[in-house]
Amino acid sequence: KEHGIAKPVLFVHAGVVPAVAQAAKAAAGPDASAADIAEALNRIGRDALAGDESVIRISDSPLLRDAGPFWTRELSLRSEATACQKLDEVLQIFGAARMVVGHTPQEDGRIHTRCGGRLVLGDTLISAAYTGVAHPSALEVASDGSMMAVYPKTGERSLLPLVPARNG
Repeated sequence: KEHGIAKPVLFVHAGVVPAVAQAAKAAAGPDASAADIAEALNRIGRDALAGDESVIRISDSPLLRDAGPFWTRELSLRSEATACQKLDEVLQIFGAARMVVGHTPQEDGRIHTRCGGRLVLGDTLISAAYTGVAHPSALEVASDGSMMAVYPKTGERSLLPLVPARNG
């Protein structure tokens, strides 16, 4: 049980694809723990964002490109089979049971899952600025790793599924 959660969760803006996870693992070193790998990814991200806007705009960091964790929609939009294979590789590297992402709006304003609940799509267009209608929602993470989608306007609470990966 690490950080108070029995089943660790990887929270990232858009997603982490295998190449980025492998780069973080390499940066963390051969004997790195999952927490060390996560810290390496955070360090690489901080380094990529260091400097002023002109430096960031010309950066060749893969973290700032289309497949990076700020922009990728690969896990959210690819076929289920492809997305789940890539997701499970990343979750194994980080020792996590799930990945929670935003960045890919869910048009119906509800939290969705893919890959048996191992990928949680949490961008519910919470602000009215995008569509003219606000969709308030929250994700409640319990210490046992279970998650509830919470919708304050209606009071609805919905348990999200979690089917373990076949390899773990």
